[in-house]
Amino acid sequence: MLAAFKQNLWRWRAVLIAVPSVAGVIMLLRLAGVLQILELASLDQLFLLRPQEAVDSRILIVTIDEADIQKFQQYPIRCNTGAAVEQPEAAHSHGDRARYLS
Repeated sequence: MLAAFKQNLWRWRAVLIAVPSVAGVIMLLRLAGVLQILELASLDQLFLLRPQEAVDSRILIVTIDEADIQKFQQYPIRCNTGAAVEQPEAAHSHGDRARYLS
C-alpha cells in the first residue's frame, strides 16, 4: 500500500509541483496589480457583448443645483417640505408621480 502510494506520488510529481507553482505566481501577479489591465479589458468586452437593454420610461432624473439650494435655503431638499412641484408636461408623460424642483 505504501509502495503504491509512493509510486503514484512519483508519477504525479510534475503536476504536484507545477500546479501550486503556477497558482502562486498568478496570485502574486494579481496582488501586485499586474493583471488589473487585463481584468478591466475583459470586463469592458463583457459589457460590450451583452444585449442592448430597453429604455425604462419610469426613470426620472431630478437635478438640484446651487440655485435650488439658494431658493429653498436648505440642503438636502426634502420632498415633504413642499419644495417639489409638479410640472404639467412631466405629469402628462410620467403619470402623477413625476415631480420636479422649480
